[in-house]
Amino acid sequence: MLLILLIFSYLSINVIKIIYIWLFPFVFLLLLNFVLFHSTLANVYYNVRTRYGELITSIYKLDKKFKVHNGIINYADVKEKHIAIIFPSDSSKNYKVTTDNEILDLENHYLEKNEKYRLYFCYLVDDFIKIVESQFVHGIHIFGHGRIDRLTFEDGVVLYREFKSITPKEFVAQWHCNHGDFYKNSLGRTIGKKYYVKYGMRNFYSNKRDIKKLINGELNWTHNDEI
Repeated sequence: MLLILLIFSYLSINVIKIIYIWLFPFVFLLLLNFVLFHSTLANVYYNVRTRYGELITSIYKLDKKFKVHNGIINYADVKEKHIAIIFPSDSSKNYKVTTDNEILDLENHYLEKNEKYRLYFCYLVDDFIKIVESQFVHGIHIFGHGRIDRLTFEDGVVLYREFKSITPKEFVAQWHCNHGDFYKNSLGRTIGKKYYVKYGMRNFYSNKRDIKKLINGELNWTHNDEI
C-alpha cells in the first residue's frame, strides 16, 4: 500500500511538472495571438453578432413589430418637441427587440408623464446625425451596440465629438456598451446638459436596473458644467 502511494505521488509530481512546463508557453502563445490578431477576432465577433441579429429579426419579424410599435425607420422630420429613443444598427436587417421590459418600462414612464417620445431605428450615418441635430429632439436615449465615443452603422462610423457644435440637449443616456478610451468624449459629455454614460460593458439586466432608477428619480446623472 505504501509502495503504491509512493508511486502515485511520484507520478503526480511528474505530471504537475509537465503541466507546468507546457502551461506557461501555452498561455504566452495564447496572449500573443490575442494581441496580434485582436482586431481580426473583434471583427469576426461583430460580424457574427450582426448575422445573429439579422437571423432573429427574420425569425421573429422584428422589423414589422417595430412598425407596429409606431417606430420610425431611418429619419422623419417630426416637428414637435420630443424625446428620441434611438436604436442604431450596422445592418438594415438587424432590429432591436422593442418589447424588452427595459424599453417598455421607459415608454410607460413617459406615457404616465405625458411626455412625447419617438422610437427610431437607423442604420445609416446621415439619419442618425439628423435625429441628433433636430431642434425638436430635446432628450436622447441610445440603445444597441457601441463604444463610449462612437457608433457603427451600415455605411460608416459616427464619432460623438462631431456633434460638439449643435445646441445642447436636456439629457443624453447611452444604454449601449461604453468601453474604449475612457478619455474620449461620449455624446452625453459632448451635448448633454446632464447625461448618464456608465463606463464599460452594458447588458439587458444592467439597463433594466438603471432605467428603474431613472423612473424612480434615483439615477445618478452627471451634470455638465462644460456646456
